[in-house]
Parts: sequence; C-alpha cells; structure tokens
Amino acid sequence: MIARLDRDDPLGVDLTLRGASTRHGAGKRMTLYDYARTVKAAHPRKISLIRVGDFYECLGYDAVMLVMHAGLNPMGISGVPKAGCPVVKIQETLDRLTSRGYSCVVCEEVPQMNRYGQPTPPKDRYIAAIVTPASPNYVKGAASQGEDVDFGDGSAPPVIGLASSALGYTVVTVEPDLRRVSVLEGLTAEAAAAKLSAGGIAPPLYRHASLGSGHAQSGRHAAGTSAPSRRLRWEVQSILSAAEGVDAVKYNGDVVEKLLDLVRLDHGLGPEDAFHRVTVPNKGRPAPLSLATAQQLGILPSRSVPPLLTHLLPERSAPAACRSYLQELLLHPPPPQTALAIQEASVLFTKSTSAMPQLEVLPPSKVAKLLAQREASHTFFADLASMARGVEALLTNSSADIRRAGHLLIDPTSLKLGAKLNGDALAKVCSEASAMIENVVSEDVLNGIAVLLNIPNRFMFENERWRGRVRREHIPEAIDRVESAARALETAVNEDFMPIIEKAAAEKKTKARKCELEHDMRNNALWMRHAPKDAMKMDDFIHPRDRFGKEVADRWTTARVELALDDYRVATQKAAVAVSDTLINLADDLQEHISSLVGAATLSTVTIAILAHASNAINKRWTPPTLLPEGDTASPLAVEGLVPFWMRLDGAETVPNSFDIDGLVLLTGPNMAGKSTVLRSVAALALLAQCGLHAPAISAQVPRLDSLIVRMASTDSPVEGLSSFAVEMLEIKSMLSSCTAGSLIMVDELGRGTEASHGTAIGGAVVEALDECGARGIFATHLHGILDLPLRVSPWTRRARMETAKSDDGSTRPTWRMVPGECRESLALQTALDCGISHAIVARANALLEEQTSIPLVKLSDSEQATLIEKQDTSPERPRVDGEYLKLLLAESTARALQLENAQVIHVGPNQTPPIGSAGQTCVYILRRGDGWCYCGESDHLPTRLATHRQSSQRLIELVYVAVPKEAGGKSAARALESRVIQALQRARVPLWSDQDAAHKHFGAAG
Repeated sequence: MIARLDRDDPLGVDLTLRGASTRHGAGKRMTLYDYARTVKAAHPRKISLIRVGDFYECLGYDAVMLVMHAGLNPMGISGVPKAGCPVVKIQETLDRLTSRGYSCVVCEEVPQMNRYGQPTPPKDRYIAAIVTPASPNYVKGAASQGEDVDFGDGSAPPVIGLASSALGYTVVTVEPDLRRVSVLEGLTAEAAAAKLSAGGIAPPLYRHASLGSGHAQSGRHAAGTSAPSRRLRWEVQSILSAAEGVDAVKYNGDVVEKLLDLVRLDHGLGPEDAFHRVTVPNKGRPAPLSLATAQQLGILPSRSVPPLLTHLLPERSAPAACRSYLQELLLHPPPPQTALAIQEASVLFTKSTSAMPQLEVLPPSKVAKLLAQREASHTFFADLASMARGVEALLTNSSADIRRAGHLLIDPTSLKLGAKLNGDALAKVCSEASAMIENVVSEDVLNGIAVLLNIPNRFMFENERWRGRVRREHIPEAIDRVESAARALETAVNEDFMPIIEKAAAEKKTKARKCELEHDMRNNALWMRHAPKDAMKMDDFIHPRDRFGKEVADRWTTARVELALDDYRVATQKAAVAVSDTLINLADDLQEHISSLVGAATLSTVTIAILAHASNAINKRWTPPTLLPEGDTASPLAVEGLVPFWMRLDGAETVPNSFDIDGLVLLTGPNMAGKSTVLRSVAALALLAQCGLHAPAISAQVPRLDSLIVRMASTDSPVEGLSSFAVEMLEIKSMLSSCTAGSLIMVDELGRGTEASHGTAIGGAVVEALDECGARGIFATHLHGILDLPLRVSPWTRRARMETAKSDDGSTRPTWRMVPGECRESLALQTALDCGISHAIVARANALLEEQTSIPLVKLSDSEQATLIEKQDTSPERPRVDGEYLKLLLAESTARALQLENAQVIHVGPNQTPPIGSAGQTCVYILRRGDGWCYCGESDHLPTRLATHRQSSQRLIELVYVAVPKEAGGKSAARALESRVIQALQRARVPLWSDQDAAHKHFGAAG
C-alpha cells in the first residue's frame, strides 16, 4: 500500500491509478476523492472514515493507518490504497484507533427517500461526528437503530492542560462529553505528576507557555524548572513517549479559556458551546498525594507494592467505575466534613437491616452525551429510568438509616461534580424523569400484530424492529398504517401466490424443484421461486426487480404483490421514523434535567462504591477510624490491632501492632523485621481515615492532616545523570519543602546510597529538621549510628524498635511488632542464610565481621555454627510425621484459632472408622496416607468423607480430627481453622498432596 501512495497529494492518492477520480473545478457533484480531500483540509490530523453504502472507507494515508492500527485488510492489492470496515464494526474500529491516540472524522450519507427498485441517485455526505480519545463513542443513529452504545465504565481519558505559576502547578482537565472543565491549582510537581499518572491523558498534552519558564519559586509551592519538578518532567516525557507520535501542543493566553477554544476546535464544537467550570478546592483539605506516595501505597501501580484499591473492594463484584472513584478519592482526600459524611454513611449501611434499593452504574458521560445529542435509544432510556428510580428510592427510603446515608453521600457527590446538590430536589427530578420515560418507552416488547398467514416471521421482524420501543398511543397512526399494509400484503400473497404454490405441491414430481414463497433478505422482498410452467405463461406473473432496479430473471411476482410490498415497506419506514422522532422528543423534554441526571448517575456510582467498601470491610472485620476534631493537636495518632492492609486479620502469620504517635518516631530494627511494612501500614491507615473509609485495625484515632508523604528507597536515574543518593536528596528536599506541623511523614532507608558515616550524619540532620517543623511520622533506618548522635530534638521525638526474640534453636528472629526502645541488631547474616546464600559464604562473612568488630552481627545456634565450620549446604530435615505429631499440631492450631484450650482431638487408625457422632458435626481433619502424604480438609459428614478418600486413593489412611462447636462459629469457623492448619502444615514442611484451601479468604463472621 505504501508503494502506491502519492506523497505530493494531500490524501496520498495517485489519481492515475484505478479507484479514484476528481471533478474538482468542473462545477459537478464531488467524487468520493473530492469529498475526502475537503474533509482532510478541515481536519488534517484526523483519520477520515466516509460512509459508502454498507461500509466506511478510507483512501490513501488514512487507509494505511486503518490497516496498521485497526487490524483491517486492504481493499484490493492494486489501484488506489483503500481500506474500510462494515457499518456494524464502526465502533470497534474507532476504539482501536482512539486507544492508540488517534482522532477520527466520521462522515455519513444524507438519507434519501428513493422509491424501491429505482437507480440510486448520487449521494450527499456530511460530517456526522468527530471521535477522539477523550470522546471515543460514536452515537450517531443510536436512537433510530434502537441500539445501546457501550460506554464501558465511562472513564475516557480527559484532555489535560498543564501550566505553572508562582503558586505552583496548574492542571486543567477537560471532559468534552460532560462539557466540564476542572481546574486544580497550586500543586507541587510531585502532586501534578500523580494527577497526570492517575487519570490517563487524551493526546495531545497541552503545555502552556508558562511551563518551564524558569520563574519557579522555592519552598512549598515550587514550580517550573527547579529540582522538585523532576518527577513531573519524567511523567510528561513518559506520556509523550506513549502517545503514538503525537507531540505536546504549546499554547499561550489564558490557561483555561484558550485551552477550551483549542478543545472546541479539535472536537468540532462551536465557540458558543459552554463548559461548566469547576475549581477544585485545595483549602481545608489534605494536599493531593505525590506520585511517589501514591505508588508506595499501591494506589497507582508499582512493582512489588500491594495494590490498596484491590483490598478496599470485593475482588470480583465491584464495577470499574467504583474503583476509579475510590482511586480519585485517595489521590486527593476530601475535606474533613466530607470524610465524616462518607464514614457515617458507610457505618449506617453496615448497621441497617433493611433491604437496599437496586442501584445502577450508568456513566455520567453517557447520560450527558446521549441526551444532549438526542441519540438516546429506548434501551438507554430504560437504563436511565432504572437508575433514576434507584436514586429516588435511596433518597426517600422508608428506612431512616438508608435515607440518611443517601443524603450524606450528596456531599462527596457534590465535591466530585463541583456543584452543590440538594437531596430532596434530586429525588424530585429523578421521580419526574422516570415518570416521563415510563410514559413514552414501552415495556411490552410483544406489541405487534398477530402472526400473518403465510408471511414469514423473519420478514416481519426485519421490517418492524422498531416495535416495542415506545408506547402505541404515541404513534397510533403510523402503527395503523403498518398493520393495514401488512393485511393487504397478506391478502395479496394468499390470493396470488398460494394457489399456485399449493397446486404445484400437489402435482409435484419426485425430482421436480419445489415451488415456494421466498423471503429475499438482501432485497427485503417476498417472491416466488421455481414457479411451474403454466404459471409463467399467466399474464399476471412478472419478473421482479431488485433494490437497484435490475430484473431478477429466476423469481416471479405479481403487480399486486409488488404494490403491497412497496406500501408495507414505506409504512414500516415511516413508523420507524415516528418512533425515532418520539425518542428524540423525549430527549428534548429531558434537556432541562441533564445536569440533575448526571448528578444522580454520579450519586449512584458513589453509593455503590461505598456500599461495596462497607461490605468488604464487614467481611474483613475492618473498622472505621476516628478522625479527631479540628484543632486537636495534642491527641496522638493512636492505633490498636493494626495489620497490613494486604494481610488477613485471622492469618496464621499476621501480627497486629498497637502504638501511639504524637511526634516523630525514630525506628530501628534488623533486616526483614517489618519496618517498611509498619510505615506503609500506618500511612495507609492515616489516608483511609482522611477519606472516611474503614481501616484494618481494631480501633484507631487519627488527627486531621494537611499532607501525607511517604518516601521509601530510591533508585538511580541514569537519564538525568543522578546517582541513587542524589535522587534521595532531591526527594528529601521536596519533602522538607512541603512539611508542616499537620503533616504525616514516613521516611525509610535514608542514606543507604552513600558511605555509612555520611549517611548517618545526613539522616540525623533530617530527623532534627522534621522534629523542628512539628510533623508526626516514622523515620526508619538501619544506620544505628544515628542513635549515638547528639540530636537536638524535642521530647516528642521518641525511639522505637522492631522486636526480636530467641527462637528454639537459639537464633534471633523478628516478631514483627513495633515496641519502645532501640535495636542495634542487623540480622544481616541470618537473612542471608534464610535467602539461600551458601553457608560457606555466610561463615566467612561472620569471621570477617568478628575480625573487624569482635561483635558477630548474627547469633547462630550451635547446630548452625557446626554447619558453617563444615562449610556444607544442607536442607532442613522434614519432621517425623505420625498420628501423635498430627494430633499435637491440630490441637495447637485449634487453640489459637478458636480459643479452645481443651479441644478433643481424636485419632482414627488405618483400619478404623470415625465415631457415629461425628456424622452430625462440622469437623476439621488431617489425613495421612500410607506413603506419607497428608491432606487437610473439613466436612459435615466425616465417615462418608473418609470412605471416599479410601476408595479414591489408598486404603491405608489414618486420620486425626477435631469437631468445631456451633457456638465457636460452626461452618465458617471450621473453614478458617482448615486454612490455618494447612498453613501450619506448610511451615512444618509436612508433605501435602493438596494445599489449595490455604488460600481461602472469605468466611462468615464467627459466632
């Protein structure tokens, strides 16, 4: 295709090749090439898809793009390069192009009322829509075709404009479908980078002339080209690299209005098309998270960091729109009153015993676009009415708790929309809108006439697809005409065709072709085929003409049938137009309610998100933290029973932590003791509290914050010529410039990128700086020399350590608890052993360490010392597993999981069966086969289960089991105990032939 392009032609079309011609300047009707050239002149950077019959076609360069990026085949191997897609594949093709950053112009043919069978006159065309990555859905004709347009979760990437000022960075977000522009001002470079990374960007990226102008200020509002902007430069560069060759567009003038003008031009909008402006408030709420903080907490994707969003919602049932909302909430926490409203609503949902109304996720962009463009189908109106009824039922619910929760969630909905909503007024609009829709849209799908004699049902269906879309009373005349024409067609067919067909069937010889009535779907006609010779001689029978006016020589009809067919086709087409006009009029009537319906759709999504989070919190036994009152600076951040958000509360290895933080905590501890986990867990708890969400703790009180900063280990940046230590220092500079007395700061592993003594000194100085600004937080370090520095800090800076304890073999092991005190142990050699470093290397390292310091870094047991001396690598031996060993293990697991100290564990030998009483109890059991393999399970009928095992594997199976009392939790407690026992067997290296049930996470609440 590329070899056949003419690079001197605007379209790349070589007019000397077959397949294109021009009448330009001849004063005649334009050819397809002429029209495509006109469109390209108006939209030079967009791909043109032009309707030609049942296809959308592209010429020249655009055809090459269609083949390269939409996966379509070229139309022919010679002549002018052409490519296209069927009409039914237009949205799929557009999705492939917009997902790669390209914008498209879709051109349609002007509808013409041409009598059936007459040659089609030359067609006029017009630009039907401009489809871009920010507005990727093609909705033209949706109302008339009765098809629902799939908007997905409605989260098309917005158009982004980026500028800077003395107050910081400004991010302007434009959503063309919603006609909304959001302005977020005064951002740090890190926060601006997080904003760009989170929501995606519809190319191109608009960069205001102020960006990088060199007028950046120092301190909290750093902007421009200073060192803190490195994260933003990285993010902008990665965006441009992934934008399929679409460069950033620079612009001057007013940051917002000029950008809107550019968006209007790019999307084919007029200068009078208004956008609702939303200025996102920054005062009175925590600052947006930086990119590094968002990544370290798993809000934005980051390698090896557990995703926080995944653990806030149920694994499978939460819609994508709900995940997007919670991500937006976490990236920029709301004002405290909004967080309290979310928390109260969530608690009310968890306590309510009343049935919830059925709520629907309907993308607000879909509501706005389909109603504004009058392209709403009956399917969409049905969904809209269902959503409106759900919101009305929420806000007017008979349950005071549910009604109160619905009105509380008006606050976060208003914050998201940038416009104040009123719950009562919104419920009234939803009631009116649903009533208007129900008055027009039909619920009776089978409202057609009875089956016609000898008329194929498929023929009726293809011509009357519009049936069941609107109520009959809105189009009575059109339906009456259709039914009258259908009866006339029935009469004509039965009187003209059927006698011939029936006679031919009666006289049919064995090998003669069957005379029959045929439904020609291509020509939308009813004809007779294989007519007998005597019928062919009748004057009434003629050859029909196809839709192009060409005679069909092997089919037969009569003038009467042809006239009836034509009348029926015209009547059904007019009825389809009447249905479409009725739906358009309904969209007109709802124009004044569009903003309210967008608000209702947003409230529905927000409510579903909070409901899903509350349900997940109940399942995980998370609790709502207490957000301290405004001005309370004396109360500490107090936590009881905090666990990492990615771990199960009832997990065998989960260790809860309880502590207070009223200043800066200088945390020390050995390797693999959980320092980073504690930092990430505390930061996640504080963030969830600021957003009004549940947290993985028994209880917690959290002060109101103005910023949350998490700085973990850094890597080098070869592109910028920065070592890992230089990157650390730039991040610390950015952190200190944003730090206030209302900040929560988490710093981990500072100074590891340089020589230890210098890293220790810088770490101590940073501790003093954080203490001086009054921030709360945790400073975790392996540089134990900081503990000996003469630090000038306030009494609020305290020392804590990760607890360690002696194991049975004499080695030191972490307990993963944070306790007051200091830790000067490293356990580096112990960690090396645990990670598989050879004993010989670890032994030599231990010897070298003793020569330098006379203090071994790791206390090894006698057996390990002997192993190191021999310099041999050996694997730990498996325990000797027998019935007594399994009884002891099951008893210990039961005592820990169910707090049953005197649980009776029963042993059943290979030739024995369980007691009869076990058949009526929920039991957790461990099987041991004769070959040594074990299996753990739970059953409500143990004798049957054991018999099944003995039949399917080996007869020599012994068993130990414990019955779980109903008061201890019954079935759900048994499943939890089963999971804990499997984990204990795995830790003990007992050979298991299956351990899948160890992954169980969801159990009903015990008791």
